[in-house]
Amino acid sequence: MNITLFDILAEPELDEAANIRRFITAQAILLAMPGIPALYYHTLFGSSGDRPAVEKTGQKRAVNRRKFNLPELENELADPHSRTARIFSELKNIIAVRKNQPAFNPYCPAKIISLTEQLFTILRTTPDQKTAILAIHNLSAQTIRFRIPVRALPVNCGSLKNLFTGEKISLSETIGIAAYGFTWLGYSD
Repeated sequence: MNITLFDILAEPELDEAANIRRFITAQAILLAMPGIPALYYHTLFGSSGDRPAVEKTGQKRAVNRRKFNLPELENELADPHSRTARIFSELKNIIAVRKNQPAFNPYCPAKIISLTEQLFTILRTTPDQKTAILAIHNLSAQTIRFRIPVRALPVNCGSLKNLFTGEKISLSETIGIAAYGFTWLGYSD
């Protein structure tokens, strides 16, 4: 593939912030799936294609083979407003949450749950069903409001916890997920 993942997922009519949200949500989907995820290092930094390298070498694959200059990369990571820092920070946070959840064990089952047409939702559960995660990803350009049906969960529970904020979510309340956003909601016995 002669394009970076960030560039292939970016929509030219969207602003940088929306394209970053799309990219992060795509990675959150990958990280919520069964198996052992692998992230290419250019993904960790949201790299764009290296067009000058293609022109210099004549090799199309050079577009996604950018060589990082350590001081430049450190400067980009030090600027909290840069794309590189925003993506790296978000992915680091997602990975930290993921590694502390037993339902994300590579061998734990996954099930796709239909909540709305715009939401891609994955239910991950431990084999004993004592821990479950609803990984909900908004693939649309609008905020989506919805309720989680009790039937979506393997056990009857009154509330879930947002794994990123710690906020408790009642199953009776309406939840909103911003355009191209996501949330992971979990419960444990």
